[in-house]
This record gives sequence, C-alpha cells and structure tokens, in this order.
Amino acid sequence: MEPWMWIVAVVVLLVLVPWATKGMRPKAPQSPVSVAPRSLTPAESAEIDALVAGDRKIAAIKRLRELQSLSLQEAKDAIDAWVPGTAWSTDAAASAPRPTDALSPAARAEIAALIADDQKISAIKRYREETGVGLKQAKDAIENW
Repeated sequence: MEPWMWIVAVVVLLVLVPWATKGMRPKAPQSPVSVAPRSLTPAESAEIDALVAGDRKIAAIKRLRELQSLSLQEAKDAIDAWVPGTAWSTDAAASAPRPTDALSPAARAEIAALIADDQKISAIKRYREETGVGLKQAKDAIENW
C-alpha cells in the first residue's frame, strides 16, 4: 500500500469516525423546567379541603403536587398549613409553623450555647427532644441556626 493511502486512511479515521459517531454519544440530562405555581380553581381548592377535612393528608399532598408541580416538602408544608375554606397561595409553605416556634426560651438558649461550644451533636439531640422532629430536620435546623 502506498504511503499516501495510509495518510488518507488515518485522516478518515481521525476525522470522519468521531463526526459520524457524535450523534450516538449519551446526552447530558436536561434539568426540568421550573413551573411557577398558579392559583387553584375553586373546585380544586374544594377537593383539597375535603381531603384535609377528612384527615387524608397524604392524598391531599399528592393532589396538590399534581396540580402545582411542587416538591414533596413544599406540598407537605402547604397541606400542614392548609386552612379549609381559604384560598391557597404560593406562600402557604412559608406561613407554616416551624419546629423552632415550639422551642421554649430556655431550650433556645441551651441549644444556642451548645452550638457556640461547637457541640452540634448535643444540640441536635436537644433540639429533637424539644420539638419531636426527625434527625434530618433537626440537623438542618441546627446547621441553619
């Protein structure tokens, strides 16, 4: 085989093969498009009112997530703050009672002292004793103190 044929073959392999296989490479996943929550219709609000009033919070959370494209935590917070007969707003989760609201001033001071002394594990334990929240929620609360 002639040397110029080898050069052409190498160029073809180095240029054409990667170009031809470019479409076969896996693509990076697209981030989901964020959809802004909208107001609920009266029928949708009545449906969720009935679920909350019937003590079917899980079904109410699922339905709100279907209607609003919310995360599980956002929907749970909104349902926890849900007042039957009132219109739902996008600020419902923000108005939900926080676990820190249940802390007494003495417990708040004790936890603040533990955090200042760099005793985060003890602070998390004390926070959980006072509020009854889970480990993850207590850890997040202490880290954001």
